[in-house]
Amino acid sequence: MVRLLSFLCVCLLACLLTFRVALSYTTATFAAPMSRGNAPRGMSLLFDTQRSKVEGQPFLPVMDQQQQTVTQQLQQQQQQQQQQQETPPAPTVTQLPLETHITTSKPESLRTERLSVTATPPINNVQQNVRRKRYIKDKYHTAYIPYLKGIYNMRITCDRATNEVYRHNFTYPPNFSCKSQIPKLTESERKIKTRQQLRIWCEGEKSLGAVETVSWDTPLQTFSDNSSRACLSLYIRQNCYDDYPIPNIVHWLYFADGTLDLRKAVPFYSVFSILKPCLVLLHGNHFLPGPYWDALIPHAPNLVHVPRSPQTHIHGRKIVHVANQADIARLEVLQEFGGLYLDNDEIILRPVDIFRATGFAAFHEGVTKTVSNAVLFARPDHEITKIWLKNYDSYDGVSWASHSILYVTELPRHHPDLIQEFAPLFIKYDWQRLHNLYRKSCSLGDSFGAHLYASSYPEKADFEYLKTTDSTFGRLARYVLFGDARICT
Repeated sequence: MVRLLSFLCVCLLACLLTFRVALSYTTATFAAPMSRGNAPRGMSLLFDTQRSKVEGQPFLPVMDQQQQTVTQQLQQQQQQQQQQQETPPAPTVTQLPLETHITTSKPESLRTERLSVTATPPINNVQQNVRRKRYIKDKYHTAYIPYLKGIYNMRITCDRATNEVYRHNFTYPPNFSCKSQIPKLTESERKIKTRQQLRIWCEGEKSLGAVETVSWDTPLQTFSDNSSRACLSLYIRQNCYDDYPIPNIVHWLYFADGTLDLRKAVPFYSVFSILKPCLVLLHGNHFLPGPYWDALIPHAPNLVHVPRSPQTHIHGRKIVHVANQADIARLEVLQEFGGLYLDNDEIILRPVDIFRATGFAAFHEGVTKTVSNAVLFARPDHEITKIWLKNYDSYDGVSWASHSILYVTELPRHHPDLIQEFAPLFIKYDWQRLHNLYRKSCSLGDSFGAHLYASSYPEKADFEYLKTTDSTFGRLARYVLFGDARICT
C-alpha cells in the first residue's frame, strides 16, 4: 500500500513538472507577439481575432498592409463595375480629320454589312424615321472610316461572284419577279387606276405630310416658287433628319425631254426599294409617261418635282456641254437642301446611311486617279460646295472636266478637314472597264452601287433581256428588281 501511494505521488509530481514546462513555453509564445511576424502566414488572422475577443472589440480581423491594399483594390473594382452597370460609360473620342469629333463605337445596326435587313415600302415618313432611330445608338458614327481612300483596298479585277450575296429582303415580298411583265396601260386604264402619292403643306412654322390616293395621271407635287420651296425646306428640316448631320433625301437631275428608259429605270427603282429615303427630289424636267414610268411610279410615293432650268451662261460665257450645266446644278441643290446627289444611272445595292455621318463625301472612280461627282453626300450650306461653286468663276464654258471631276480630285489635298475621300465604292468598273459590267459576270465585292454608263450599254436590253443575261449588269438588275440575282429559268 505504501509502495502504491509512493508511485502515485511520483506520477503526480511528473505531471506537474510537465505542465509547468508547457505553460512556460506557451506564455513565451503569446507574450511577445501578438505580432504577425512570429506566426505562420495562415495563422495571423486567427491571432488577431482572438485578441479582438479578449479586448472586447467586434469580431473583425485586423489585416496587414498588403491585405489592406488588395482588399481596397477589390472594393474599387466592385464599385467601378456597379457604376458601369448603373451609368453607361462616356464614349471615347478620337481626333480625326473630320468636322466633328466622333465616337469610336460602332452602331449595332451598321455592324452587319451583308444584306439581311427586312424592310417594307415607306408609307409614312414619320414612321420611317422612328423605325430608323431605333438602330442609332450614338450621336456620331465611324462605320464609314474603313472605306476611306488609303485605308480600304478594293480589287478592280473581274473576280468570280462566288461568295456574293445574291438575294435581299429590303422590300419583301418583291414587287417584281421573273414572271412579271412591263404593263402598257391604255387610256381607259389610266382613268380607272389609282396610286399613292405624298402631299406636303405648311401651316405657319409647322410642316405636314400625308400619303394620299390619287388618280394615275396626277402629276407629282411641284415646288416651283419661293414660297413652296421654303415649305419644302421646312418639311425636310422637320421630317428628314435623324441623328445624322446629312438629311435622308436624294436628288436627281433631269434636263432632257423623254421617258424613263431601262438604264435609268433600274437605278430609279433601287432608290425606292433598297435605299428608302425620306424624300426624293427630281430637279429639272419631269419624265414623260411611258412603260417603265407606269411600272415604277406606284412604288415611289415620296417623289416630288422641283422645276429647274439649266444654267446656260456663266459670267457672260456660254456653257457648251449639258453635263457641265448639271455639274453646277448638283452643287446648287446640295448647297440649298443637303442630302445625297445621285446620277440618274447610278444603281444602289445596299443602304448608305453610314456616309451621312460625314460633312462632304466623294468617291473615286474605278482604277482612275480621279474622284467622281456622280455620287455626292453633303450637309446643306457646306463650305466645300461654296468653294467648289466659287471656282466656277474661272470656268471658260468649254472644258469638260476641269471644274468638275478634276477639281474635286484636288479638293481633299487642299481641304482635308472639310471633305472625306472614299475608295471606288459606287463605281468599281469605270468607263475603261465596261466589258466587266456589260459582257462579263464579275463580282462587285463590297460595292454600295454601280454606274450604268451609256457607253457600251447593250442596245437590245429590255425587261426580258435582264431575266436571262449572264453579265454583271444582268445580275445587278435582277438583284434590284426581283430581290434575287440568279438567272430566271
